[in-house]
Amino acid sequence: MKLKAIKKYCIPIILIVIALIIEMFLSNYKLIGLDKAEIGKNSIDYYIEDNNLIIDKIDSYIKKLEIHYEADEDAIVTLNYVYLNEFEKGNAGSCKIELYEPLNSYILNIGKNIENIEIADAENVKITDIYINNEYTFSFIRAFGISVLFLLLYYVFYNRKHICKRLDVLGLMIILGIGSIMIVSVPSLANMAPDEQIHVYNSYYNSSLSHSEFSEAFYFVSESPGHSLPLSIETNLDLNEHLNSKEMTEAEASPKSKFVTYDQAPYLIAGLGIKFADILNFPFTIGFYFGKFTNLIFYAILSFFSIRKSKIGKKIVFAISILPTSIFLASHYSLDGIMIATLTFATVMFLNMYSDKNTKITKKDLALFIFPVILASFAKAIYAIMILLLLLLPKDKFSSIKQRRLFKTSIILILLLLSFTYVVPMMTGGIAGDSRGGDTSFAGQVTSIVTHPLGFIQMCANNIYIGVYKYLFNPENYNFFGYLSAPDSTMRLLLFVLLIYISLTSGHEFKIIKGKTRGIIIFIVLLISAMIYGAMYLTFTEVGNSLVAGVQSRYFLPILLLILISILPRNKYIANNENLEYSIISVFYIIILFISVYSTMIVLYAI
Repeated sequence: MKLKAIKKYCIPIILIVIALIIEMFLSNYKLIGLDKAEIGKNSIDYYIEDNNLIIDKIDSYIKKLEIHYEADEDAIVTLNYVYLNEFEKGNAGSCKIELYEPLNSYILNIGKNIENIEIADAENVKITDIYINNEYTFSFIRAFGISVLFLLLYYVFYNRKHICKRLDVLGLMIILGIGSIMIVSVPSLANMAPDEQIHVYNSYYNSSLSHSEFSEAFYFVSESPGHSLPLSIETNLDLNEHLNSKEMTEAEASPKSKFVTYDQAPYLIAGLGIKFADILNFPFTIGFYFGKFTNLIFYAILSFFSIRKSKIGKKIVFAISILPTSIFLASHYSLDGIMIATLTFATVMFLNMYSDKNTKITKKDLALFIFPVILASFAKAIYAIMILLLLLLPKDKFSSIKQRRLFKTSIILILLLLSFTYVVPMMTGGIAGDSRGGDTSFAGQVTSIVTHPLGFIQMCANNIYIGVYKYLFNPENYNFFGYLSAPDSTMRLLLFVLLIYISLTSGHEFKIIKGKTRGIIIFIVLLISAMIYGAMYLTFTEVGNSLVAGVQSRYFLPILLLILISILPRNKYIANNENLEYSIISVFYIIILFISVYSTMIVLYAI
């Protein structure tokens, strides 16, 4: 018993200590071989040539470059440099950085042996001093990330003999752990997830039911186009300190309606976190993170219950719930995470009701299906079509023919009611073209379709043909981090192979879904897909264009489980040791997730 307690409580503490030691080594091991004079913070000489700032004959290791400047407005400069690789061969490198007007200094991670540096495009900024910063540092965020990695791997190892029964808890831990790393690693700016500036505005606007309050800090983080992300933890901290200053956080409250429109309801989730931070009088940047965390917690809890409640396809639900793309979207002010979580949960509830032939339909099961679909359709009305799945429930689920007919009538009425949020604005001209798509016009696009019906049909067929690979079989879709740099292609491919393996070896569990039912599910999937394409073609595509603009893979993630139900083979596969198999799969999944986040977020912004 004592040995078991040691394993359960002491080993995690040891792993955290090891993570701290590893971080201390990673941050400072390159300083060990330097001369004493090179350690610390040293000023460096430079000169101006052809309006470019030149620093030559450096020939030394630079951990961080510290630039001090004076500017009347934000200025984007280009840093060109020559560094020596492992074989002491010169290589050229370049990056753009944004020097923020209020900060007066910028620290840039270099971590290379540099020969010379050129700072170009610096006409609108006066650089006063430049330092080589080779001081000893410690990244608490990287230490946190490594700790999360070790603890997740340890949980899998500790439960390896019955991990299949713990997939719900493991999924919850992965989502909260990896999602938290994503949130704390990236800067307090809103230009990472697609359309995030819009979602930030709506979340803050709905964080209070009685008034709206927007500070200068809010306008700074939600400005579109967004600011360049600071490429070091030091500059991020300086930026946060500026955003939390009195002059940036003062704002006058304006009265607003206490009524929240249906399309704004999903923003109440992030708004709850923002309001909670406001009540506790936390700084602005902490409140900004709280909004993200409440979105993540909502996604994690609903995913936990999706995995736990799933009677068939549990492993596939687990794999979908911990997709890197889904966790990333859930960790930001995007509504996509909410839609993925709600519709995956609704699909699980449908599968449970459909597969349990001996149990009559209950109000609880119906509520657990309908309310998530309604919440998702508030965000994007096209997903209201999911309500039609209830029409596929077997007749044995009802006590009488009358009850079954009344039930089907109610479902049709609910669908019509939800459709009003999409159809009525379309019919009344309330939907206009989105200027971000170019020369768009809703009315002009409709006229074009009416006058060229055969061309429209051909265009639809071509786009669907292209989209099957682009949005379903493209590995990039499942390990995608918005506007941040893309994860390594190897990680994307490994994850995709893992997803295929999980799907093919677990797909037999859907054999209870008969051919006719599968056909109807495919029709529902195609109908939702057509509405996605239709919405983007009418509002986001230039009139007469033969390629639908604005369609993205994230729109299909909420119906990924439905798609897999439709296309997976029914061949039965039984692993010799299922717990061992999923212990190995979980380890690979966790490592892929961590490396993807580490390379795209921690290394760039949190060190």
